[in-house]
Amino acid sequence: MKVIVTICSKHKDNRPELLPARERYISEHVKKTEKIAKELELPFFILSGKYGLLDGDEMVSNYDYYLEMEAVDDLVKIVLTQLKKFNVTEIDFYMEDKESWIPYDITLKRATDLTKVALRIHQF
Repeated sequence: MKVIVTICSKHKDNRPELLPARERYISEHVKKTEKIAKELELPFFILSGKYGLLDGDEMVSNYDYYLEMEAVDDLVKIVLTQLKKFNVTEIDFYMEDKESWIPYDITLKRATDLTKVALRIHQF
C-alpha cells in the first residue's frame, strides 16, 4: 500500500481529550500533506517522534516530545513494525528543509533501507 507521510508538530490542539492525529497536529505542513493525500485518494500518516507512524484517524493524547538524533534508532524499530502492520510498500514523504526535520528524515530512510519499502521525498 502506498501512503502519504509528513511529520508531527509542536503546534498541537491542546484539548486534554484524545483527538485524531489529523486534528491534534495543527501545523500548516500537516494540513497541506493531508490535502495531497485526499487529492490522491491515498492513506495519510503522520510520523510522530514519540509514537512512530500514526494513521491520520488514530487517536492521540496531548503530549510534548522532541525527537533528537539519539532516539532515532529506537524510533526506527517502532516504524519497522508499523510498516509491516499497515502493509506499507511505498511512502511519499512531504517535508521541509529544516534542521529539526533531520531526525525524522533519517528515521524513514533507515527504516525503508531495511525493508523493500520505496521512499520518495518531496520538499514543500
